[in-house]
Amino acid sequence: MSETSETHNTVPGRTTPTWEMELLVSGVTVFALLQLPGWMDQAYLALQLKLDLDWDTAARVVFTYSKIGALILAAAFVLHLMMRGYWIALVGMDSIYPDGVILERLRMGPLQRRFVRDNSTPIRERIETADNRASIVFAVGITMARIMVGLVLVVSLACVLTASLQSLWGWHWLFPNGTFLLVAVCAVPYSLAFQIDRRWGDRLAPDGAVARVITAVFAGYRRLGFGHDGNPTMRLLQSHVGVRKTTAITMVAVIACALFASGQLVLQKGDLRLGDYGRWPATQLGVDDSLIGPHYRDQPRPDNSLLPSIDSMFPSGDYLSLIVPFNPKRYPALLTRVCGDIWRADDSPARRAALLDCMQRTQDLRLDGQPVTQATLRYYSDPKTGQNSLLAVIPIRGLAAGEHVLTLVRVANPEQVDNGSEPDRYRITFWR
Repeated sequence: MSETSETHNTVPGRTTPTWEMELLVSGVTVFALLQLPGWMDQAYLALQLKLDLDWDTAARVVFTYSKIGALILAAAFVLHLMMRGYWIALVGMDSIYPDGVILERLRMGPLQRRFVRDNSTPIRERIETADNRASIVFAVGITMARIMVGLVLVVSLACVLTASLQSLWGWHWLFPNGTFLLVAVCAVPYSLAFQIDRRWGDRLAPDGAVARVITAVFAGYRRLGFGHDGNPTMRLLQSHVGVRKTTAITMVAVIACALFASGQLVLQKGDLRLGDYGRWPATQLGVDDSLIGPHYRDQPRPDNSLLPSIDSMFPSGDYLSLIVPFNPKRYPALLTRVCGDIWRADDSPARRAALLDCMQRTQDLRLDGQPVTQATLRYYSDPKTGQNSLLAVIPIRGLAAGEHVLTLVRVANPEQVDNGSEPDRYRITFWR
């Protein structure tokens, strides 16, 4: 066997030494990472049921940053596998055809043949370029995911700290807005030290007080994992590719993943209506021409539904059970206004009974337009989702055959201005 054949039958000598480990890590983890965003969505949507407006804001931020990190890592591993596959294909074809492209055997004119010969890149250079790009994608993906993990930890710790201070001192303004203020304040010393050093560092005395303070700030952030040497992979890339180019690529990747994460969550909560399908009228809450599926428990229901529900569209028996989930984003403001101290009192039997009575008055439950006086509310916990709910058992033995309508008050969203876009009552239709 000739020396040339032996050379082409081996992996190129300048190949990244970690290529086998890269393929192993990407191949093992890419499947789980592609499943992870869906699991995160389900966990967040289930958690939303038990969060009030303040905690939901904080949880949404942590969830968004976490999902961006997961998407970046998944996209990087998928792209890395594709690029490594392309590299493997080049190496394999180079070993099969060590003579390269034989232009004389291709159907082309002399001008095109000369142009291709003068501008073609040797296969060995293509192999090395593909190898380097695959390793860069792998490193950048890992690095960006690490950055997002650090950001999630910082935001989570800030949430815990501000929530604890609010609980101890009663500063209701501190959470959740104080979380983002605390994160911003934590970044101020490093930003100031960085700008001062960059603009006037060469004018400062190395042993002066200002220089020592700036150095101490850098040392403190370094212990926390921040600073130029806290992210050697990104700094190495910036020093060779360029700071602006690397920053632009990073920001585009983060923004793309953020838009994808937000769009996916919006689509899970609503429906996408495109083309002629968008001409068909949508089902609407509180409208007599619409039947809402989640109002009926014998039909598929999303686990994050906060809509009141009855047994079936066609109930049998003498009684109908109505479950009204407690909405932590809508009910607290209403109960504080209507029930007053009862809402925030202790968990005594008297307080529980008074709160149920207040809830019954706020629901204004009606059957075929008439107040339902025979149904008494009870506290109820959904065994599937763990939602805190109210349960009302309504007698329907004497109802005539045909269509009947059960209505109850729909509490307004305190985050939105009342512009008449939301119906003020739920409307649940059933037939006997």
